[in-house]
Amino acid sequence: MVQLETALNLGKQSLDVRYSLLDLYNELQMWDKMKSLAESTLKLAPGDPTALTYLEASGKKMTKLDIARETAKKNPTTDNWINLSLQYYNTGQYADCVDACNQALAIDPDNVLALNNMCSAWNALGEYDKAIAACEKALEIKPDYELARGNLNLANQKKALIPKN
Repeated sequence: MVQLETALNLGKQSLDVRYSLLDLYNELQMWDKMKSLAESTLKLAPGDPTALTYLEASGKKMTKLDIARETAKKNPTTDNWINLSLQYYNTGQYADCVDACNQALAIDPDNVLALNNMCSAWNALGEYDKAIAACEKALEIKPDYELARGNLNLANQKKALIPKN
């Protein structure tokens, strides 16, 4: 946190540093600091959607998952659905992760990030055939996607451990 705050002081105009610090304040539930930084960011970049989201989040004491959920609902882009899927995955809500991936894929059916996230969630749920199908599709689209290849290998390894009846 000290390094980000120092970076902010050195490069007061940097939105990337501000976003990283806002994210950290959110994780640490430092609502007052988050509010103050969001307000100062809005002075530099009036109407900035990220700063507006964090400002609202500071008042409502919203978690990263809450923010991602609200962002995807307000602005249902592929990126926002993928971000929501990651938040669901990180909180162990794997079925919700799959649902968010499906929303992203409804917009962009060839999105390898959504397919890979879906594969990871299916792996976590023990649905290895579904995981394999998602990662194989991702690899058809992007054959050199190593993360999908790793998730596919994991699904195949886990499936092989299941006793055959």
